[in-house]
Amino acid sequence: MGLVVLLVYLLQRQSKITAPQTALGLDDAEAPPAAGPPAAEPSQPASTILYDTETGQGGAAVKQRMKAIWANAAEREQIIERSGLINQVYQGLKYQSGIQNAIAGIFGAASRIPLVPDSLEPSYSTRAKEWNSVPGFETLTSSQGGDPTEAFSTWKAALNLRDAGLNFWPPNISALIEAKEFGPINKGDRNRSEKYNEFTGDMRVLGQNIAFANKKLDEFVKDKAIADLRGAGWNFLGYDSPPSGSRAA
Repeated sequence: MGLVVLLVYLLQRQSKITAPQTALGLDDAEAPPAAGPPAAEPSQPASTILYDTETGQGGAAVKQRMKAIWANAAEREQIIERSGLINQVYQGLKYQSGIQNAIAGIFGAASRIPLVPDSLEPSYSTRAKEWNSVPGFETLTSSQGGDPTEAFSTWKAALNLRDAGLNFWPPNISALIEAKEFGPINKGDRNRSEKYNEFTGDMRVLGQNIAFANKKLDEFVKDKAIADLRGAGWNFLGYDSPPSGSRAA
């Protein structure tokens, strides 16, 4: 599933395009929506099917439409921009500017930090939240008698999200630390472990923020998918009033 996130990142680097109106992209759904009430037996009244958005044919159609929306660069960027989630990702950081510059060093711009709906790439949020449980950089350095080798190895491995195809270890982190993007440098901090500790501490917060943003993004994309399907003739439980003779599916 890491290809989903990698594809998102690569597409985000391209210029925005204006896409023509496309089909809903439901080729893999279990069944097409009923354009109107299904044909009834002569002795039975006509009925309208109310689909579940989570399971069965309805759930499959919603998931397929979400994938189609996310594969469209114009729609994807519009949803992210309107959501305001990019700004929220950088809230609560001790060194917001430092982290934004670090992310820019990886993805080209702080605003290009990858966000993906949870249901389309669940491993991304899972791994990002795991940063919170990685031992502190200073703790690891102290445990090795002041040698930061293990700390570097541990944090580089943690920030490399191989499953999602993303590596959050910034290539410019040393330069950012020397530029005091993570606070003044103590004269006794010869190996800069204190500053790397500040950086990784903020990355823990960023990981939690990414997971939250991905969850909210999933809700936004799902809402749009359901709205698109309803506009195409689908009726859903909890969204449409059940007319007389309707049945659930």
